[in-house]
Amino acid sequence: MNHTACTAKHVRIFKDDAANPVNDWNIVYVPYVTGDIYFGSKPNGTVPNVAGTFQFVGKSNMLKFIARIVPTYKDAETVILAGSSAGGIGAMLNLPYLTDAYIDLKNGASVVMLNDAGPYFDDEHIESCLQKRFRELWGLNDSLPKDCAGCFDSDGGGLAAGVLAYLADKYPDMRGGLIDSDQDDIMKFFYSEGLEDCSFIENPVMATMVYPSDRYPAALKDLLSEHLGTSISSYIWSGILHQNLFRTTSGDRYFQKNGLDRTVAEWLSSLLSGKVERIGVVK
Repeated sequence: MNHTACTAKHVRIFKDDAANPVNDWNIVYVPYVTGDIYFGSKPNGTVPNVAGTFQFVGKSNMLKFIARIVPTYKDAETVILAGSSAGGIGAMLNLPYLTDAYIDLKNGASVVMLNDAGPYFDDEHIESCLQKRFRELWGLNDSLPKDCAGCFDSDGGGLAAGVLAYLADKYPDMRGGLIDSDQDDIMKFFYSEGLEDCSFIENPVMATMVYPSDRYPAALKDLLSEHLGTSISSYIWSGILHQNLFRTTSGDRYFQKNGLDRTVAEWLSSLLSGKVERIGVVK
């Protein structure tokens, strides 16, 4: 098939199985080696209370991958930019660069964003102080499109609203999908750092205990209803587990129904056929 998939984390969704809608696609694996949601622009970064410097160059690396991927698969009809967890956020943030590269080819390729368990929320659900910390730690402002006027709030917030509004305006035909559980413990821990004016909670168990139980599903609902528009599908199941596109020690959720009326693989098949569906406990 004349399709390509670029994955920003794991590759389980490419199992050779008739139930898998992308089982015979080409695959490009982008390793996660920078710890910066695939979007850093700080080659000599520092971390408070940690010795040494860090190469937060996720966006620079992605641009190098894109420069190789696009000419190699210049005849692709459909391209998926997929990622899990940090890769899910990275798929959203790097989407303009991959999309523009294929637009420049003028071959009509369709780029689809697939975010597995990496939702990024509005300021009501991720404190501005935490977003500011991300921006400064990883150099995110230097990675963002310069023509994204809404991406650079002075208090550090507004990242999700700015990026998603930019994507919707620049790519009105954009397609994509979001997959997650409604109480994703890993992402709740990740975002719990913003609680109490960004006083970091070091214990993962304590972090998920103090994180309000109604906050994550409310954040998902706000993201879907206010920011993802009518072109992004979703698959949100009831649970606490993290990531769904590959086999984990807790199960192979990609080929399971997860308490819903279809599997993730079946949902993805519908997405690729052009259907926009909101499936699950949060819509």
